[in-house]
Amino acid sequence: MPVPTPAVQLAGFGRVELEPGASERVAVAIPRDAVSYYDVESHDFVSAQGAVEVHVGASSADLRLSGTVQA
Repeated sequence: MPVPTPAVQLAGFGRVELEPGASERVAVAIPRDAVSYYDVESHDFVSAQGAVEVHVGASSADLRLSGTVQA
C-alpha cells in the first residue's frame, strides 16, 4: 500500500462455543473496506491491490493458520 499501515490489523472475526475436543468450520468474511485506505490525492478510499496476507488464530498471539488471498 502506498501509505503506512499497521503490520497486522484485525479485519474480521467470528466466535463459536465448542465443547472440549469438538471442532466446527467457521467462515469469516473480510469486507473490502478492511483492506482499504484513504488516499489524500484522490480524496477517496482505495482498496488494496494484489496479494494480501491473512492469518487466523485464537488471538494475535496465537496464530494457527496463514495464507495469501488476492485483493
